[in-house]
Amino acid sequence: MKAILSKILIATFAVFATVNANAAGEPMKIKISSGGIVITAELTDNATSRDLYSKLPLNVNLIMHEDREVYADIELSKDAVMDNGYVPGDIAYYVPGNALVLYYAPGHTDGLIRMGRMSGWEQLAQINSSFSATIEQDTSVPETVDVMEQEIVNPVYDE
Repeated sequence: MKAILSKILIATFAVFATVNANAAGEPMKIKISSGGIVITAELTDNATSRDLYSKLPLNVNLIMHEDREVYADIELSKDAVMDNGYVPGDIAYYVPGNALVLYYAPGHTDGLIRMGRMSGWEQLAQINSSFSATIEQDTSVPETVDVMEQEIVNPVYDE
């Protein structure tokens, strides 16, 4: 009986350690939607991305700029590595302007903190005026079940 309890305690500890580690390392997935437009993205793990993710959901006004980007004025953490340039499909934070930027066409901008990559960003090129959108955590991805959790639910007993 002592061996059984010992195994259950060890398995329980392993599950809690795994759950905490997974919670800290889960990808930050977001959804940007307006009318029939839905863009998804996965944010990189930096202070700026974490700050945005913690503020979601947000309703923002996305402003068209130079036929290559839309941006929203928002104050976010600047405690991340700055970069110069982008590629279409990038989400970035434009530090000098305090703006979250979604890039959909080639160009160049200095003073950026790259925050992630979008899927469906090509839809932005079809829009010809500023618009309102909701940015929220994307919970559409099914959760995975930890194998250790299954061992606790159905423990194997040694006689």
